[in-house]
Amino acid sequence: MLLGDHLDPVIRTLTYEIIATLPDHLAHACEQARKLLPHAETPEAKAFHTADVIDRILQMDHYARAAGFELRHAVEEMELVHAGPLQDFQTGMLRNVGLMR
Repeated sequence: MLLGDHLDPVIRTLTYEIIATLPDHLAHACEQARKLLPHAETPEAKAFHTADVIDRILQMDHYARAAGFELRHAVEEMELVHAGPLQDFQTGMLRNVGLMR
């Protein structure tokens, strides 16, 4: 989020460079899968974003326990679930699975 307007071009460039290294069948599969990323309307997109946000929070919980800080600090103060079009979906999912109040 610190990159602001530079974020999208950086992601596009890096994604293109990495996908170009893959065999054609994997490159195509990755390009198709990436179509899920901008939204959370389909079951596939919901599953992806659910797994993504739970993974981030559980990883931060592990770090929090190791470093002696509270997960709440990572979620609320460090904005691990950052502002954006999927924030409401992601925070709702974390509440539903008991990882966020």
